[in-house]
Amino acid sequence: MMRVLMGRKLEIVLVVGLLAGPAQGELLQVGFEDLGLDAGWVESYGGPGDGVYYNGSNLSGGFSSEGVFFGNEYTDWGGGYYSWSGWAYSTTTDTGTAGFDNQYSAFAGGAAGGRVYAVTYAPSTLDLPLGWRAPQELSVTNNSYAGISMRDGDAFAKQFGAGDYFLLTLTGYDAGGLETGSVEVYLADFRDGLETGYILDSWATVDLSPLGSGVAQITFSLESTDTGDFGSNTPSYVAIDNLVLESTPVPEPRTWSLALGLCGFAFALFRRWKA
Repeated sequence: MMRVLMGRKLEIVLVVGLLAGPAQGELLQVGFEDLGLDAGWVESYGGPGDGVYYNGSNLSGGFSSEGVFFGNEYTDWGGGYYSWSGWAYSTTTDTGTAGFDNQYSAFAGGAAGGRVYAVTYAPSTLDLPLGWRAPQELSVTNNSYAGISMRDGDAFAKQFGAGDYFLLTLTGYDAGGLETGSVEVYLADFRDGLETGYILDSWATVDLSPLGSGVAQITFSLESTDTGDFGSNTPSYVAIDNLVLESTPVPEPRTWSLALGLCGFAFALFRRWKA
């Protein structure tokens, strides 16, 4: 009899723990170091420079790091040709090779912390987990393919000059799809001329607090002054690392039904135990 009672007590504790979530003010850093970069992923790796990358070639549809989901769409066109959009992750360090083959490298020459970072081909989104929906900060830098293209020009894009810019906009949305706020980051900025202009080649920390709380999704969009008939001529890539989230322990509206159901289940267990 005692064993049964202890089991019911344990069930109640577990249910209450599920409802509690993280404590107020806790911070979670998403640094991608929890992602697999073992030999088993060799089919998704390659490219110039030291390091390896994952680009979705196993058709997983994306990956999660610390509960944050990064979507990926990969298409194998046959004959060695493929395309992908969304997110990849990488350890590559090549900052000198121009062109599409170097699309997985950060222009800073590696991660902001550790060895793994993420690269996105924008526009793209990431989805935040319940309980961690108050973004605080993010490290960003140019992708090597984009950075070298802006610096030197290539067959499709011009060398950046006075008046040019490459702008990243981060926009937050709540669980109902309503915008919560936005942040702008200039990855290259020559609006005031060549002497004061720059192309970001180091990791910059971006304050995400203007996105607010209750953020379920963050979108990434890129704007360039170098455009043509098909949109931006500048390669639409950016690298990120060290996304910091603050806990939001209060259940959001769409989770109230689950929370109430769990509370009812816990109460029923308690009544059975009392009986």
